Amino acid sequence: MVNFRAKVGTGNGEIAIKEAVGSSTVEIKRKLAEEGYFVFDVKRVWSLGDLNLVGKRVSSRQFNLFNREFRGLVKAGMPIAESLRMVLERMPQGPLRALVGQVLDRVVQGEPLSAAFKGFEGLIPSYYPALLFAGEQSGHLPDVLEQFIDQESRLQNMRRKFRNALTYPAFLMIVGIVALYVILGRAMPQFAGLYRDSQQDLPIVTEWVMALGDLVSRHGTLMALGFVLLAVAVALFSRTAWGKRKLDLWLWRIPFLGSLWRLQNQNAFAWTMNMLITGGIPVPQALSITARSAASPILADHIEAAQAAVERGSSLESAIDTHLPFESLVADMVRIGESTGTLDEMFAYIAENGEEHASDKLEMISNVIAPFILLLVGLTIAALVIAMYLPMFGVADLISGD
Repeated sequence: MVNFRAKVGTGNGEIAIKEAVGSSTVEIKRKLAEEGYFVFDVKRVWSLGDLNLVGKRVSSRQFNLFNREFRGLVKAGMPIAESLRMVLERMPQGPLRALVGQVLDRVVQGEPLSAAFKGFEGLIPSYYPALLFAGEQSGHLPDVLEQFIDQESRLQNMRRKFRNALTYPAFLMIVGIVALYVILGRAMPQFAGLYRDSQQDLPIVTEWVMALGDLVSRHGTLMALGFVLLAVAVALFSRTAWGKRKLDLWLWRIPFLGSLWRLQNQNAFAWTMNMLITGGIPVPQALSITARSAASPILADHIEAAQAAVERGSSLESAIDTHLPFESLVADMVRIGESTGTLDEMFAYIAENGEEHASDKLEMISNVIAPFILLLVGLTIAALVIAMYLPMFGVADLISGD
């Protein structure tokens, strides 16, 4: 989905510029023609966002801010179309503005808000239209929007904690790599020249380090370029369906981080199910929506298997216990929720309890990985320095040539 700008003619003979989101100019022309416009020209709008290597979704932060403003206006009694128009007037150019503009057009033409947002699941959370539908049916749209805002804020907080826990270890690795490059590529060649001129037998460790220093000194630029190309290749690979699945499988299996990734997905699953069930969405449909919104393709497959089991008549507790790779607490709490009619509350408890465990794991991982990397880098640098100065222990022999 990309941004387009179209020059159109309206029914009263005016010329207007419309922004739209779609996959091609043909699709945009068809959509605008169906809305009653005469399309003169459609051009793609290029921006730095088109270079984004991590996905094409609307920024979750921007979408949350939009919902906060929109909810406030709706709660104050403003009509939906007028609320959308007021928010749109203050919105900067970008994918979200184009999306909201199309939604406003559909609402003005008589479509419900939930139906107007359908078709944009690739840009926004896939459960959002279903949640709006639940709010429209119950007559509590502001409350549903508030629940969505809380849910997205929790997810953003979880992702922020995850990134912060890995930032310091990543910084230590970068500093360590730079330090190793300076030692091997800059300092070691100076010592190597001195040692070679002395024509003395050198310790085998020193010879290895000298050879490694020569390699880094001669091909350091190519090695750095190789790392950059590798990072770009991984980023592009992760955007493919097959690549995303492979990287996801790796995340599930890696020590320490794998258990945290499982717990993060478990929490997101629980919060999403809580939100949908509270909104009145039936369990099979809630499972289907949750599967489409899962960050993990592997977890999405498991949720779809659980959904199929529920549709065949299995209890939700049995389906979760059989198909989902979560801790046993989840199935136990779901069983209690099914028997007492408090399934939404049990999912909220699972998520809140999981968030506490996730925070503890993040703190533990940060406290373990960072010192480990620091120790590893320190020991490596110390070993290189010792290897560089080891021949100096026989400095008298080097000077005399004996």
